[in-house]
Amino acid sequence: MTKEEIEKLPELLTVDEARKIVNIGKTAMYELIRTNKDFPAVNLGARRTRIIKSDFLSWIKAKYQA
Repeated sequence: MTKEEIEKLPELLTVDEARKIVNIGKTAMYELIRTNKDFPAVNLGARRTRIIKSDFLSWIKAKYQA
């Protein structure tokens, strides 16, 4: 996904939108959410998980710099 495409996405991402940013599968994305306590996800009820885009991008940068 290009930087321009990412900028056009809404601030609250679906799991599918977030997984496309990092180019992983849906199962792997849910595993990241489940196993990382600092992951910027919000549970809005059954089957309604959203990821805060700005926090997600910061989280990715922090993980790569570590």
